[in-house]
Amino acid sequence: DSNILHNTKLDDGETPLSVQRTTKTKSQMSSAVFTMFSQMMGSSILAFPFVVQKLGWVLTSLVLIHSVVMVLVSVHYYLYACYYTKAQSYSDLVTKLLGKTAGKLLDASLQLYYYGYMVAYIIVSSNGIVTFVLNVFNYQLNTYITKTVITLFIMLPLCFLKSLKQLSLISTFAGMIIFVFVFSIIAYFFIHLDTRILCSYDGNDIEYHLPSFPNADSMQSLLFFLMYIPSVFGSFTAFPVVPRFLKELQGSYSHRKETTEKAIYWSMVFVVLCYLAVGYLGACMFGTHTEQNFMKSFTPCKDLYFDVVSLFYSVVVMINFPLVLYPLKTSLVQSFHEEIETKRGYKISIWVDLFFVAATLVFALFVEAIVSIFGIFASIAGFVFYFLMPCYCFMVIKQLSQRDAPKQNEHAGLVEADLQIKSRKHEGSSDLSADSVQHEAKKEKERSMYQKVPRGRRAAGWVVIAIYGVICAVGFVMNIIDVVELFK
Repeated sequence: DSNILHNTKLDDGETPLSVQRTTKTKSQMSSAVFTMFSQMMGSSILAFPFVVQKLGWVLTSLVLIHSVVMVLVSVHYYLYACYYTKAQSYSDLVTKLLGKTAGKLLDASLQLYYYGYMVAYIIVSSNGIVTFVLNVFNYQLNTYITKTVITLFIMLPLCFLKSLKQLSLISTFAGMIIFVFVFSIIAYFFIHLDTRILCSYDGNDIEYHLPSFPNADSMQSLLFFLMYIPSVFGSFTAFPVVPRFLKELQGSYSHRKETTEKAIYWSMVFVVLCYLAVGYLGACMFGTHTEQNFMKSFTPCKDLYFDVVSLFYSVVVMINFPLVLYPLKTSLVQSFHEEIETKRGYKISIWVDLFFVAATLVFALFVEAIVSIFGIFASIAGFVFYFLMPCYCFMVIKQLSQRDAPKQNEHAGLVEADLQIKSRKHEGSSDLSADSVQHEAKKEKERSMYQKVPRGRRAAGWVVIAIYGVICAVGFVMNIIDVVELFK
């Protein structure tokens, strides 16, 4: 009987199809959760304890709750928009919904945002090596020289590699190092909880202290609260990965969507737990001694274990640098109608590598504040792909889900037929080509879809966009002020 065969072990030891599918589904889910987790976690977690110490645990908790809830809402509509449009990437989704100009705006925003991340990577890797050499060999490296050597002699050659498979394989260890780091923070916190003193140096004690509110008046506290929303919000997002999952996971398209959605929820749980552990416990352990790069906070303690962890973290960050740059340069090479695998495309990619490496190095040489860096770039670029585009997905999601309905197809057909008639009338002397007709048809569909959105939903969407626009403006100005203060 087929049912018996389907639910029992076969005679020759083969696994039944149902078990194979279940195992494959679990394997896919685990892989998707780990990938999503790795995308969300990174050098940004090193900045979170400083945010907790500056805001206090009450305001930080409000920022955290707001970020998690709004990210889940945003990703929900974004995921379904990708699902209905069968978008190949975030840029492809925006192009399908709003046209090529909006797609280019999104690409520029992503490039700017990842540029900020690459600057932070140089700072984090340099700090890890400088701290390790200082505490282990009692030698003070020059920070400027260290950053230059790491960038030009390690990161830049790695960027020249055509195949990044080996680097991708090595970077999977980043997840394990992050877990080791998180569990180490938890262990250290409880080990020293009795004395409430983490360590002593030069006659000074690093005592446990976690403020409830910022050390500022109510107006300044409100500005601090707003300034960290974009960067904390961005720590829990992994928008670019979603279309890739819908494309590459096995199974039916609806099954891939369900797997992706579950992976988002599970990865969010793990990421939030890690941020709670590192952020709150770390900020409490170091108190007012908390640095913007949390790893740097351990320097006075001269703790060999954390010096080694910091060194490994630096190596992982150096390897991640070309992995972050790769999709950006691929996109730029394609804008020249070339592929990175071709000889001319590879030459273009080298120039792109040189430009980005030089630009990131110049910024990293003079700025050490990774919290401010994340805040600045999250406020500028993040507004577009954290808030603007997901809110637009919220507005048109119902129209997207109904786009394949008979009436919708009929309307689309009438629009295209009307445009074809216009093109025939102008045949020979008209400026409209076949491409322009197709482009006009797409624009008409986009307009008609947006116009069918109920006014209340449109108003709600634009109000939310305006609110986040103000928040991002505050975040940008406040983080710029922080950077300026560092030079005084």
